[in-house]
Amino acid sequence: MSKKHVLVADDDSEILEIMVKVLGAKYDVNIASDIPHAIELLQKDPLIVISNKQLPDSYSGLYFAEKVREHDAYTPFILLTTKPELEDEEVLTKHRFMSMAIKPIRSQDLCSIVETELGAAKRAKMVETRSVEDYTGPETVLVVDDDRDVRKAIAENMFQNGFRVTTAKDHDTALAKIQTNLQYKVGVVITDKVLGGEDGIGLAKLIKQTYPLIEIVMLTGNAEVGDYSRTKGVVAKIFEKPTSGDVLLDTVNRLLKKRYDEITYSRATGQPAVWGLVGPEGTGKTSTANGLELALPYTRRIINAVTRRKYKGEIDKFDHYFLTPQELAKQADNYMIILNHQGQYDIAYPHNVIENTLARGEDVLITIKNLFLAGELQRFYPEMKTIKINTPSWERVRRIEQRGRGTASLDYAYDQSTVFGKYADFFDFHIDTMPATLAEFTWDVQNHPGGYEMVNEGTLSRLRHMNYLKTIQLVSRIIKDERNRELY
Repeated sequence: MSKKHVLVADDDSEILEIMVKVLGAKYDVNIASDIPHAIELLQKDPLIVISNKQLPDSYSGLYFAEKVREHDAYTPFILLTTKPELEDEEVLTKHRFMSMAIKPIRSQDLCSIVETELGAAKRAKMVETRSVEDYTGPETVLVVDDDRDVRKAIAENMFQNGFRVTTAKDHDTALAKIQTNLQYKVGVVITDKVLGGEDGIGLAKLIKQTYPLIEIVMLTGNAEVGDYSRTKGVVAKIFEKPTSGDVLLDTVNRLLKKRYDEITYSRATGQPAVWGLVGPEGTGKTSTANGLELALPYTRRIINAVTRRKYKGEIDKFDHYFLTPQELAKQADNYMIILNHQGQYDIAYPHNVIENTLARGEDVLITIKNLFLAGELQRFYPEMKTIKINTPSWERVRRIEQRGRGTASLDYAYDQSTVFGKYADFFDFHIDTMPATLAEFTWDVQNHPGGYEMVNEGTLSRLRHMNYLKTIQLVSRIIKDERNRELY
């Protein structure tokens, strides 16, 4: 692969020789001893331009800086000078990605300035000029590897080229990162085949089962013939280490384009519907709805408004719109229903958002914490389908306690569980994730609550991940089947 080139303009042959020696190991260095030649070399679209301030024939490096910016808005420019002046700063700060270095400059300092300016320009260009052909939007690349150095190198390469990046060292951390990066959803996972003592292929399969439109790239130090058959339909690409950074960048861009096309197609097919995810406090309704948006990109969680304080960990405009009673009263026309919850605070749902979501061909997800509210919402949307979500009691207790709630909330949640069981016929579907072991889940449209056993702390983290993922898989299956029913 040919090296990318940099342009250096200076009439000092010794300086040019040093530049070629310092930068030549990584870049193809084009040199010019005067401005006309330097402007001619600009047509080769150099990666970065370095110019002395004083140049022959009364030309100035500042004049050249203006020509560089006229040629391209993102090419970094470094001005070399022995005596910085106010005029220099004024010209350089007028444009982005322009900086100044004082001569004499050490080799390592020059390389550091070059890399800094290149990184800033690359990130800006990727963010500001990318199209759907290059990149689908505000999505995240997740890098999973138990080797910290490998993980860091891949992540830095992705970040320097404009991608949002998050990393994980093992199976559980990777799943947690997918579940928590909900504002900027994970679109591509780059994972090692072996993660410590765990199987990267198993992780890839679990991710793909739950989030079918997440694209997966696998890296391995020892590719085997069986890897391709084991990962068929799961892993998009397998690369042997070491893998070129440019190859990974190109692969990620192409996979995000493919993901965009699949999302666009899914939104254009099937019949959108309104879904009510119903369950007592602490059953994971909101986290389930967030996960569904990633698993089924044609679904959209409706953010309601509440007139209460934020619980621990909640985010305004993401979990809810947190309003004062006065603010909600002023905006009342924007909401189709405003109900009081236990005499403590009001809950309101925005009707325009729901209508616009359906018009775009997307399914609407509404989280509902009691039967009365579900009934009121069905008055507005008689075709709304309801899914009761249940979780193990020990998990519900943990979630409520995590929010800093008292025993009154726990008592209310248990009372609601009894009510939900009593009026089981109200719901169209039931999801009961009440495992005695990791493998025991039930999906029962006839209300089969099952039982549960307490699990020890050693298995609790993995159980929570599996519990969450299984819930997403089961609810996804229901919504997908119902959406596609009109097609057959």
